[in-house]
Amino acid sequence: MGDYISIRGWIECFEDKIPEIKAIIASFVDNSNSAVLSPDTAEFYNRGWVFPDNIVNTTSFIFYGADIRSRHMNYLKNQIIRLSSDVIQIDGEFINYLYGIFHICNEENKELYIWKLADGKFRETKL
Repeated sequence: MGDYISIRGWIECFEDKIPEIKAIIASFVDNSNSAVLSPDTAEFYNRGWVFPDNIVNTTSFIFYGADIRSRHMNYLKNQIIRLSSDVIQIDGEFINYLYGIFHICNEENKELYIWKLADGKFRETKL
């Protein structure tokens, strides 16, 4: 039995950014060897992403929730870091980045983290 960590959270975006977000997430399967996990495990962890079937008004919410092996935490963290910097929407003179928050804790609740996406940056806080 291995050590597991629970990752759950969400990202908000505009609907037209969902295909780009899906493509970035899927691209990590091809590069999964650099994250020290097999492509099958990478695809398995990607199943934790949930995309909306229907959009209400202008904002879409993408959710992630899964218990993964703690040694693979960086696989998800690197996805989120890349999403925070690479997915932008230009609306006239405004640049919109993804916004989101994730809560991470291990089985014993001894390691607690908050990951935040805002203004094109990823921030990690250890609690």
